[in-house]
Amino acid sequence: MALTLALAMPAYAESLRQIDPIVGTVPQAETPVISPVPAELVERFVYAVAEAWSGGALDAVLAPDFPDRVRVLDELQRRLPVDARLRVLSVGTVQTLSQQRLPDGRVSEVLVRVRGQIEFTAEDGRLQRLPTHQEWVVRIAQRMP
Repeated sequence: MALTLALAMPAYAESLRQIDPIVGTVPQAETPVISPVPAELVERFVYAVAEAWSGGALDAVLAPDFPDRVRVLDELQRRLPVDARLRVLSVGTVQTLSQQRLPDGRVSEVLVRVRGQIEFTAEDGRLQRLPTHQEWVVRIAQRMP
């Protein structure tokens, strides 16, 4: 049955076209210069986010345009035990993805790899530790002279 259908299909590519080369020069686009955000600054920010997460104040550090911001905050509050804490074990690779220059500074989007653990007391009273390996994309605004 499949063979019959394949033979009944019309053939659209009956010949190849000749392509003429473009003569002239193509202007080269300027590649934007991205200055890496210092890893120490990103690391301080990661620890501040973890502290806000642990203290129930994550809404203060999430950007207003964070995807599904309200739903994420509601789900964290609903699903996590009250005493849950996010402990940062290590901050790994830091890579500046993009940058926007402003008259008084710059805003950078940075990818950072974070290894941590969520700690909380289970219903049986025992301390629970859940390991996490995450990639965060953070937006960091810096004032520049």
